[in-house]
Formats: sequence, C-alpha cells, structure tokens
Amino acid sequence: MGLKKCFGCGKKLPANKMWSPPATTRASCLQDQCMDALKNHVLQQKEKQDQAKKRERHNILKLRVQKRSDLYGKLQALVNQYCKHILYAGCPCYTCGKKQKASDSPASFHAGHCFPAKQSDPRRFNPSNIRMQCFSCNTANSGRPDVFKAKLAEEIGQYGFDWLAQETNHKPLKEVFPSHDDIRAEIARYRKVI
Repeated sequence: MGLKKCFGCGKKLPANKMWSPPATTRASCLQDQCMDALKNHVLQQKEKQDQAKKRERHNILKLRVQKRSDLYGKLQALVNQYCKHILYAGCPCYTCGKKQKASDSPASFHAGHCFPAKQSDPRRFNPSNIRMQCFSCNTANSGRPDVFKAKLAEEIGQYGFDWLAQETNHKPLKEVFPSHDDIRAEIARYRKVI
C-alpha cells in the first residue's frame, strides 16, 4: 500500500490512515488541525472556481448588451490613434502648418476629419478623411473646414475629393459592419497594427 503526504503537517502515512474530501486528490492525517487546513483549502479552491465562472458569465453578458455606438466609439478611437501615431506621425498641422515638437502633450495634436465624424457616417473611419490637426485648428476653430477641404482637394484631386464628399458613395455602417462581431473584428485588426 502506497504512502500519501498529509496536506497539513507533511507526514507520510499509508492511504488507509488518511482522510480525503470528495473531488480532490489531496489528503490529510486524522488530526483536527490538518483536516481543517485541507477543508479550508478545498473551500478556497471552490470559491476561486465559482468567481471565475461568475466573471466569465458577466463578460459574456457584457458582450451581448454592448451597443453598436459603444463599439463604434472604440473603433473611432483606434482609427484616430492609427492616423495620428502611424500614418501621420510627426506631420505638421494640416490646416495651419504648425510643427509638432517632442515637448508637445499628446492632446496638442488631434486626428481631424474633413467631413465631420457623425455617428452614422461611414466616412468617420476612412483614413482619407482624416489628417493631423493641432488643438487650436481642430477644436477651437471647428476644424477650419474651408482650409481643410481646399488642401484635401488639392492633395487627392478634385475627383477623389468629390467622391469622398458625396455621402451616397459610402455604404451605410450597418452594411459595412452587419453584426457586432464584424465591428469587433475591425477593432482587433486595428489593435494589431497599433
């Protein structure tokens, strides 16, 4: 007959002189403090498992009730980060030409949109519609749309600008992202890039 190590005191005893609660491979000798230590350990393990199951259930429910607008907000933030930190990193302000400095705070330059980033407008996620703008131009001066549009038309050509300007050229967001999972996939794609 094999020997088993007591969970509480560490003594090795034959298996028939040990106590083992159900659903565990651990055992303890028949001393009260050793049995109590094993019982407490088993209860703590069960509590951890229950909490993990609760967290998992909560996360699943949270995903189910997530609104499109919340997901679009996350996607917008990632698209803006992509344009600001990868596509146009280090570029001056598109509308006034102010140069970025290393001492600038992260909030001093924004991802500005030529055509406003309305909630249902698919152009809000189009990098062709986004350029780097300083805080003054983007926020204080409402994006300086006249200058922005003139420079963008010059940069991408009048035909490209007209295509971007025409809202009917762009599929509605519900067609671009038919389900919540499609939006989450796009979010994951941008997270990999950033």
